[in-house]
Amino acid sequence: MNKLKKICFHIGDNTITEFWKILYEEFYNNYNIQCSFVTDYENIAKYLVENNIEAYSLEKACYRNTKKVKEKALDYLKNLKYKDLNEIVFTQIQFVGGHKKTEVYERTFRWLLSSKDISEELKNVDVFIDFAGDELGHNVFDIIAYSQSKRIIKYSESLFPDRLIFTENKFSYWHFPNNDISDLTIDEKKYIDNFINEYFKNKKVFWGPPKEREFKFRINLKADKSLIFSRNKWIDIIQRLKRDLNKKILNEYYNNTNSLNGSRTIFYFPLHYPLDSQLVFRGRPFLNQIDFAVTLNNFLPYNSQLIVKEHPHARGAVSLGEIRKLKKKGIVVLHPWVNSHEIIEKCDYIFAINSTVALEALYKGKNVISFGKNYLIGHSLVNEIKEFYELFKLYRIEKNNISNEEFFKYLVNAYRHSFPLPASELLNKEINSVKLFPEILMHYLSQK
Repeated sequence: MNKLKKICFHIGDNTITEFWKILYEEFYNNYNIQCSFVTDYENIAKYLVENNIEAYSLEKACYRNTKKVKEKALDYLKNLKYKDLNEIVFTQIQFVGGHKKTEVYERTFRWLLSSKDISEELKNVDVFIDFAGDELGHNVFDIIAYSQSKRIIKYSESLFPDRLIFTENKFSYWHFPNNDISDLTIDEKKYIDNFINEYFKNKKVFWGPPKEREFKFRINLKADKSLIFSRNKWIDIIQRLKRDLNKKILNEYYNNTNSLNGSRTIFYFPLHYPLDSQLVFRGRPFLNQIDFAVTLNNFLPYNSQLIVKEHPHARGAVSLGEIRKLKKKGIVVLHPWVNSHEIIEKCDYIFAINSTVALEALYKGKNVISFGKNYLIGHSLVNEIKEFYELFKLYRIEKNNISNEEFFKYLVNAYRHSFPLPASELLNKEINSVKLFPEILMHYLSQK
């Protein structure tokens, strides 16, 4: 690897912290590498510039929403031969809540032109670094790297809560090779054994009873009173009230586990949190999980039964009409608080897009049928279905006998391609991670 002279980080939140300033000093003092920063917010860029650190904000006040601005932004994309505008904003639109789609597009036009100006200032950057997020700021930062034809490296939480992973794979940030582990060390075996014990054996209920998100709205009279009259604020409140009401209505529509027919082949499809990034980014063809569940049910072999269950932290997010659609097709809908382990024990196959239920099922020796860009592909652990036409395989699918050795090998490979730093420390900007992060990043870069 050539000697690095300059790297650029993306900052996606608006919290002013010394973390980025200390990170800059660590790279410069220990590796003689300059750092620059691209932020989504002006206050962070201003703070860094005041500390003599190169920083740029995507939210440049000089760009207003005009027809000319929009045309320039679209021409910029066209000249780059890059993503379609809809692809850039797709994920953000799913998360905006009360914001209108038009508001997201308006911001995108401004940020695209800001990124064009910023790109001119960052031509001497060697590598771009970003958290593996899917919102608008991350996508625009990708464009800056792409316009320079430079590497962009994503960091994120690993399969293990105390380890970090880097990836340059666009979709699956848990993607790693299936290498031989004949050189397994005592420390590695000890770590994996402990992980299995903590994650699988000692937890009778993985998620535990999910905490109810209570509806609370208090007006802070000392705060900006304009918030009281914010349209988006009240839209959010109404949505929360509707969801809270929907929870109570749905209670009478859930089946219980006694409705499972042991004489039939049982398939289990755990639903994701609606509009979660695992769907909108890595499982986009399956974004409408209700319709996908109905499609799966139509392709199941004779004498089969399909179970679905809402995500335990998304109770009430699926509408009554959608639940009725499932039940009309004979699909069993269990209460979201039913323990997945209880279901796994009774079923024969598990459908997985990116759910960690698949990992739990493999530990139990169950058969997993995977869809999308998930973390289990490429390891001979699951039955991979890559397109809708392959659903016909469900008629002929055979049970795999996944051995403990294969599962253990998968975990070892996941361990070997991660690093000893909890991603939560980076996301929370904990100062004790500042020194370790540059060391780990430089080690990763030296391997590539």
